[in-house]
Amino acid sequence: MSNNKLKYDIADTVKKNYDTYTGKGDEYFYLRDRAWEICYSFFQGIFKNIEGFNDSVKEQAALHLGCYLASFGMYRNNIMLNSNFKVLYPIIDILRESDSLSKCDIDSYPVDSIFDLKLEMEKKFRCTQINIPGFEQSDFGMLVSKILMGTLGCTPAYDGFFKEGIKFCDIHPHTNFSRRSLKAVIEFYADNDNKEEFENARKYVQTDYKDIEYPIMRIIDMYFWHIGYTESKKNK
Repeated sequence: MSNNKLKYDIADTVKKNYDTYTGKGDEYFYLRDRAWEICYSFFQGIFKNIEGFNDSVKEQAALHLGCYLASFGMYRNNIMLNSNFKVLYPIIDILRESDSLSKCDIDSYPVDSIFDLKLEMEKKFRCTQINIPGFEQSDFGMLVSKILMGTLGCTPAYDGFFKEGIKFCDIHPHTNFSRRSLKAVIEFYADNDNKEEFENARKYVQTDYKDIEYPIMRIIDMYFWHIGYTESKKNK
């Protein structure tokens, strides 16, 4: 890895991201990044009460997920733009059977299980969207990673700025959502000094939902996204 990774202090960068895009207090209640908190909290509630899952809960879950995805740019120049929220119904069923991934131990991360889940979701999307314009050219990596971050909290979201961030830090030569890339991100976190900094950053962020805490993958996402966004502004 290059020394670029040292140009952005981990805890400081995450705090800047949180203070700018999520914030503490009622005046920040309607900010975009709060959409992640709302969605993640809702799905954590589902996973705690799987026995209570029914068609009404599925509809609410699809609406929550759809609103979060819209807030995070997935209805802008994306295949989701040509869909309505019910296209997420099969995805909700998959997530309901995968709740154990919301409790991943970072020291023994189930990368293969996560990518098995990714493949299953892609297949469902391709089956349900066969008559929707644009599906043939779609790369589902970004969409699936955002779904996983907003529901299970088990991956960062591989959008443009996140990928620019890991590229800047020389985390992995290939920035698409892949096993190798995710493993490289985990290795970066697992470095003793980095791990302590990420955990300090996690203590700083707060949520209005007292029964949840930010998963470490969301903290990692905030770090690299902020780097990618900051560097992209410099290059304009």
